[in-house]
Amino acid sequence: MNSFVKSGPAKQAEDLNINQIMNAARQHRAEATQTALVSMGGAIKRLIKGVLAGLKQNRERRIALNTLLSLSDRDLRDVGLDRSIVLARFSTSDWPYSTKTNVANTDDAPRDVA
Repeated sequence: MNSFVKSGPAKQAEDLNINQIMNAARQHRAEATQTALVSMGGAIKRLIKGVLAGLKQNRERRIALNTLLSLSDRDLRDVGLDRSIVLARFSTSDWPYSTKTNVANTDDAPRDVA
């Protein structure tokens, strides 16, 4: 009989130990997979929530612009605005979908007048 081959109770104990290790490894793998999936689900949820919030904000800005532009010049003047102020405010570069640049931010350093 080969001395490296175990048989009887020693082999059964080793098989039991290996089975315990394999079961523990399966359990840890399942827990790690669950944690990863939950984390990815939370990240996707936050991404969708951020996109929807941005779309809602843009919609509100568009509604506000359309409301102000639907007013007559006299109504705008009554609230302290005119059409050029409204258009300038909604066309600045702080609105993410604007194609115009803010003129004040493109100036170079102040020049000496004297």
